[in-house]
Amino acid sequence: MSRFNLALIGILSFTIAAIAMIPAKFAYSFLNTSTARFQLYDIKGTIWSGQASQLHVPGQVFNKVEWKIHPASILLGDISVDIQISDSDYPVKATISSNFFSGLTQAENLKAIVPASLVQQLPYGNFLGLSGTININLPTIIISENSLKTANGMIRLNEGQLTTPVQSALGNIEFQISSIDDDILVVISDQKAPIGIQGTLRIKPDNKFTFKASFMPRPNANAFLINMLKNVGQQQQNGSMLVQYSGVY
Repeated sequence: MSRFNLALIGILSFTIAAIAMIPAKFAYSFLNTSTARFQLYDIKGTIWSGQASQLHVPGQVFNKVEWKIHPASILLGDISVDIQISDSDYPVKATISSNFFSGLTQAENLKAIVPASLVQQLPYGNFLGLSGTININLPTIIISENSLKTANGMIRLNEGQLTTPVQSALGNIEFQISSIDDDILVVISDQKAPIGIQGTLRIKPDNKFTFKASFMPRPNANAFLINMLKNVGQQQQNGSMLVQYSGVY
């Protein structure tokens, strides 16, 4: 190995080691702006491995946050970090990677329990008020900019309650997610909810989607929701309403 290569490796190793020793609190002070989407409090450790007592995101506070960056990933053009939130009510655990060159962001082994109210922070979710919890188990999810490329796993709404635009019980609803060719297929089913649902959501390339579902009102279903479904769906002989829609998100 030439002296130049040895010197280059030495400089690179020193630079990585120096960055690793920067206190996380010091680094965060440069990132923490008035427009930041999250806030960390009581930060300890380094950029490479640290923790914070609280994470504040719009609409929610999470306790006991830890992170650990994988140094070797940077040599491949990635930033890969293990994130764990040991909140007693809302635990979260995942490995998040972002590639400098492709612009892809990937989450692996994402397991989380979060409040359903966070749906309001999603695009187009501000009109929808929810309570309950969302259980997430996604072994793989890949996002390019604002487009979902790949996803596999399960998301479940537990003891869901609709609070806006009308107050109504939604019950338990499960979303089984799988990637098929270039599409993402979401199979939707209820777990004895007031309004039964069996349907599919297919997310296509170029931000296109198709939705098809059958809604079956049960005796404890909200009358207002039933009327809404009758207005947008097709009444079936068995009393269910068939809703179909295609569009762009």
